Amino acid sequence: RYVRVQDDGSASSGVYAGFDLDAIKGLYAGSGIDDLTGHDAALTTKIRSARPSPFRRQTSICYQLAVHANVELTIYDVTGSLVTVLVNGMRDPGVHTAVWYALDGLGRTVSPGIYFVRYTVYSKDMNYDSMEKVVVVR
Repeated sequence: RYVRVQDDGSASSGVYAGFDLDAIKGLYAGSGIDDLTGHDAALTTKIRSARPSPFRRQTSICYQLAVHANVELTIYDVTGSLVTVLVNGMRDPGVHTAVWYALDGLGRTVSPGIYFVRYTVYSKDMNYDSMEKVVVVR
């Protein structure tokens, strides 16, 4: 299993594009683990789940990669407008988790409703695109 929290390759305090970086880094504080790493040759590239949905405050979006690739994990509203970018960059093979706190790209709480998580993967050997519906309730 693999969990890595990155934005542009560096970590900073506060909330960035829906990530509470301090809270996520705090999950592993004192564990002696910088990255939870493990490669599984049987992995396929796919979005695994967004749970819970419907949700009030946050949902965890689990995805996996078979190869080292560029990943874009974005949130869109029902009109097709971009709400926020959760992940945009290179990721190693393995299982990853991103948390969306129902915030837009400016840190504002989104309205209740239906949103779409778009998972796009680019590498020299493959292109993959998938969407999953999530529901925000208040």
